[in-house]
Amino acid sequence: MVLEYRQYPLTSIHKNAYRDAVAALCGAEQGKYMETKKALYALEEQKSGASVGDDERVEMASSAGLDGASMKACLESDRYSAQVDADIARGDALGVQGTPTLFLDGKKLDIGVVFRDLDMGKKWLDNVLAK
Repeated sequence: MVLEYRQYPLTSIHKNAYRDAVAALCGAEQGKYMETKKALYALEEQKSGASVGDDERVEMASSAGLDGASMKACLESDRYSAQVDADIARGDALGVQGTPTLFLDGKKLDIGVVFRDLDMGKKWLDNVLAK
């Protein structure tokens, strides 16, 4: 089984989402993708939806245990924008309308049904993994 995580920033409702997606991929370079995502969510909450600058993202990365200079260089290079753009285009082509969206064997799952409660979701996942 292969699990892929793609970027699909909801830019129409979250003004920081695109740059946060780029920053998350910069964090992945340092082997700290999830730490970066968690810290970005915390920064978003702290800012109450106000605009976040790259300097704040670098500071956040440093406080989350990432190398700030590497994060800054990565953000300045903008090397992940093409990947984020490609992920958005792919999501659009697949009919993604929000996050999270899950696909299994190319079929979109209704996560509201599959994961309505933890036990139901666990049973479903155990069944899939057993195949």
